[in-house]
Amino acid sequence: MRFVGTNASASASNSTIVRTPAIRAVCRILAGSDANKSNLLAVFQAETQSRPSPSPVMQTFVTARPKQSPRKKPMARLLSGGLFSLSLTLALAASQRSFGEEKENKENSTPSWFRIESAGVRYGFGDNDAARGLQEAEVFSNFSTPLRLDLGEFNVRLTLDASAGWLGGHSEDAFIGTLGPSLRARWGHIPLELVFGSSPSYLSSHQFGDTDISTDFQFYTHVGINWDITHRIQVGYSFVHISNGGIADPNPGLHMHMFGVCWLF
Repeated sequence: MRFVGTNASASASNSTIVRTPAIRAVCRILAGSDANKSNLLAVFQAETQSRPSPSPVMQTFVTARPKQSPRKKPMARLLSGGLFSLSLTLALAASQRSFGEEKENKENSTPSWFRIESAGVRYGFGDNDAARGLQEAEVFSNFSTPLRLDLGEFNVRLTLDASAGWLGGHSEDAFIGTLGPSLRARWGHIPLELVFGSSPSYLSSHQFGDTDISTDFQFYTHVGINWDITHRIQVGYSFVHISNGGIADPNPGLHMHMFGVCWLF
């Protein structure tokens, strides 16, 4: 910075300069005597202390101004998403492989009579006019047998199924128990299973309000699909038809929608 003497042109040009209190103090000291120059620091401090402080509104605005977090770069977001997708894919592939290997070991093992395969619970409700208002809840279990048919990737097994539970509606309640065979079909390592079976069943009552199914002995026929959501947990749906097979009248037949979950051994 170069200071210009006190001539007219310099005064004219300096008159247009907007000076702060600190600059004005420096100029006064420099224009004075050498004795006054020794007081430069004291005068400068006094002038700067006289500067007005920011208004409360400005202080509040500055204080309340939120800090902006640094934004992720597009490349960083892309890499993060790619790593997450890759990790999820590898986890699913490892889970499917583990499920397939365990299923293969279980299916290749020598079957035995009445080895328990699964046990669970089911709940359902009526569908047709005769079963409207009826509900059913039961516990069930499935047992393996050595009877099996393998056709390449497709295989069919015969199991023995047992259940015991409650059937009720229209202020009537009855015990229901079933015992009979089922056919279970699978394709390769796909975790889906088609099931068809028909079992003799016993009911402690055959009258449910205005619905009379004539006999305590009934045939419990079902068709459904099961899904192994893990190697230990299976969920399933089945459509059930309960009738006495025409051995007595009336024989309206009960149609039920059943939903179940079970533990695989």
